[in-house]
Amino acid sequence: MIYKLLKIIKNFLFGTKKETISNEENQLQIFKDDIISNSSFGDIIWAERYDFDWEKDNIPTNHDIGPYIVLDKTDDKLICMYCTSVEKKNNFFEIDEEHKLFDKPTFTTISKIKTIDYYSFVKKHNFKHSKLSQRDRDTILKKLNAAKNVVYDDFGLLKPLNIDTSNITLSVGDVLKNNTGYGYRLIIDIKNNIIKTIILQTYDTLRNRINFAHENLQFNTSTKEIDIKNYVGTLSKKDLSIILKKYQEIINHRIQKNEFKENFILKRGIVLNKNDNYYYVYNIDRNNAQIFPIIPELTEKENSIKIESLFFYPIFEEQYQISLNDKTYSIVGLATSYQIDEISEKRKSYLKLQKIKLKETKKSLLKQERKELVVQTNIKNFTKGSILKSNYYFGMSFIVLGISNDKIITILLDDFLNRKIIYYEFNINDSELSNKEHTEEERQIINENEKYLEELFNNYQIDKKNNLSKK
Repeated sequence: MIYKLLKIIKNFLFGTKKETISNEENQLQIFKDDIISNSSFGDIIWAERYDFDWEKDNIPTNHDIGPYIVLDKTDDKLICMYCTSVEKKNNFFEIDEEHKLFDKPTFTTISKIKTIDYYSFVKKHNFKHSKLSQRDRDTILKKLNAAKNVVYDDFGLLKPLNIDTSNITLSVGDVLKNNTGYGYRLIIDIKNNIIKTIILQTYDTLRNRINFAHENLQFNTSTKEIDIKNYVGTLSKKDLSIILKKYQEIINHRIQKNEFKENFILKRGIVLNKNDNYYYVYNIDRNNAQIFPIIPELTEKENSIKIESLFFYPIFEEQYQISLNDKTYSIVGLATSYQIDEISEKRKSYLKLQKIKLKETKKSLLKQERKELVVQTNIKNFTKGSILKSNYYFGMSFIVLGISNDKIITILLDDFLNRKIIYYEFNINDSELSNKEHTEEERQIINENEKYLEELFNNYQIDKKNNLSKK
């Protein structure tokens, strides 16, 4: 009765509210029985955003009524959190991320909690749903738990909000202030009461989002003790799904790497150590793994490749094979699927560039070769494709590839016929050298492989030039 009398005096002094006094007692009882009794934490209601009629004049048109979140209740009032679609930085945070309740972004804060009575109440929310998701309800409870001295406004009188949060626990996706004072910690895994977290540089407490452009996510998870009082929010489902997918990829990668190490399985992307040298497996061909050497580097450089979190200098031009049955190596790394593709593209680009350089070098070498041939034709007639023998190598014959800087570049004839290439150099003035007559079979083979022999000669000169420059 005292409360009703106060209402009558308030409305007499400041304006008349909705119902006539004669009908108020009946309507108030209906409000208690139908609304208050059936309302619980997380329900959405609509109510006036003012307590007195004269306050309405200071509220923009169509904004005098808005949604509220029910937190608690008394005998005749609901205790509710204010909601708005206007982005406000001060302790506000987004709810209903997937817009199941509202058709637009909606924000709330534990800093604006008030009572809603019969006179202020308009209706229960009846759009798509009438209650916050469990995720949003948990978020509010965690924020209440982390806050100090939360109060609500009961028509001008501030009262402590007493909601039990003792059973609240942290979940995957929760964001906490870092104990070091720098950045945040994101919970990405909870198993057997062990909480794993990673560091975040950025966290938008209003939108519950992070800025991936400014994040260098490191999944070297920490299991340090964390305090629920440091809770600041729960990451949006969208951003969390991206991070958890990446985390699962890393977990799967580690499992796969250990399996390969234990069972000596060679696959594309493997880094192996053999005789204290590192190699990268770039392809599997039947029973062999095709590899090229890599050299560890302390920091990333222009031509580096990244494998896991380490950097290597690749020697793409050197290519070897190792049998899949070879057990004289150890597996020390495994590139991620993204890194495998990146290394493959770098290798293709490098080899393509080398091919262009080789073509340009061949042109310049041909010019030099023509000049040298003028001199060489008069020296024992050791021309391209001729066969020579030496008194120092009894019974062995050599195919002349060309002459460079007073050196006759040759390959061993018998090995060439057996599809092997072994180079020999002779001094052009060596008196122990002499020509050997071709057999018909030898002449035919040399003629058929004229372009290939020329290519061997050019490659030999390029390799020799590169080796000299490295020294």
